[in-house]
Amino acid sequence: MSHLVVATNKPLHARVTISEEEIADLVHSFDAKAVVQSVAPLPHGFNNKISLVTTDTNKYVVKISVAEDKFKKLAVEADILEKLAAQTDLPVPKVLHSDFSQTTFAFPFAIYSYVSGENLVDCIEQVADKKVIGQELARAVAAIHSIHYPAAYFSLSSDKPDASWQAALRKKYDEAWPYFAQSGLPFVDTVRQELETGFANLKEPTSYTLIHRDLQPQNFHWDLTTNKLVGLFDFETAMSGDFLYEFSLLERNLFRLYPEIKESFYQTYSDISPLPENYPQQIAFYLLNQLVYFYMRSVQKSEDDRLAHLATEIEALSKTLS
Repeated sequence: MSHLVVATNKPLHARVTISEEEIADLVHSFDAKAVVQSVAPLPHGFNNKISLVTTDTNKYVVKISVAEDKFKKLAVEADILEKLAAQTDLPVPKVLHSDFSQTTFAFPFAIYSYVSGENLVDCIEQVADKKVIGQELARAVAAIHSIHYPAAYFSLSSDKPDASWQAALRKKYDEAWPYFAQSGLPFVDTVRQELETGFANLKEPTSYTLIHRDLQPQNFHWDLTTNKLVGLFDFETAMSGDFLYEFSLLERNLFRLYPEIKESFYQTYSDISPLPENYPQQIAFYLLNQLVYFYMRSVQKSEDDRLAHLATEIEALSKTLS
C-alpha cells in the first residue's frame, strides 16, 4: 500500500537543535509554576520543531518555527485557530501563549493546548467502518469553509491579497511551469493544454472561504473508542479562495487509497453545502495545477525519486481530463 505521508529527505526541524531545557523554559514563560516532567518530539512535523511537554498538571504542545521564510505563517496559524475556536465547534487546539517577536527567544513560537487521540496516519487501518472517517472529515471541512475573507489570498501570510482567485493560481502556475516544461516528458504539451483549458473555464468564486490547504491524515487526531475526529491541526499554509481547491490534496493522499472515505465525504459535504455539478473536473484541474507546482519544488530540492513519482501522477491525471 502507498504511504499516506511523503516526507522530505532532510526535514528542516531535524537540522535545528533546540534543547529540552530551552523548550521547558518556554512553558515556564507561560506557566511559571509548572514542573516539567518530560519533553518529547511529536512526529509528522516536517518544517517546525513540535514538542509535547508534560508537566505535573497539564500537557502542552510547543510549536517553534525554525525557517525564516515561514515565521509569519505560525502567527497566521495562531490567528486562524482563535477564529475557529470562537466561531465553530471544531476540535482545534487552544492558543495558550505565543511570542512572534524573537526578543525573548531566537525563534517565533506558540504554545497550544494538547488534544488527545491518535494520529489518523497511525490508526486509520484500525477503523473498521471507514465511511465514518469521510463523514467526520466532511463536517470538519465544512466548518472550516464557514469562515470567509473579503479577498483571495494564495497564502494568508501574504502582506496583501491577490487581485483575484484566478490571479492567485496563475502566479504560482507561471512560476512552476518552466520547471515542468523542461522535463522532457512526452506529455508536457497535453498537460499544458489541459491546464490552459482549466484556466479558461475557471470562474471567480462568489465568496472566498478559508482553505486549510494541507488536509492530510497526519493533521488529524482520531478517537478509536468513540470513532470521532478529535483534533485538527496545522493551518500554517492556509489560504482563501474557492473551497473546491481544498479537496485536491485529499484526492491525492487519502481518497485514492480509500474510495469508501471519498464517497461518504462528498455525500456528507454536499448535504451540508451543495457542490457544483462539475466539481470532479474542477478538483482535478486544481490537483493537476498543484502537482506541477510540487514538481518545481522537487526539482529545486533535487528529489529525483519524487520527481519520477510526480511524473507518473501527472500523466495519469492528465489522461482523465482529456
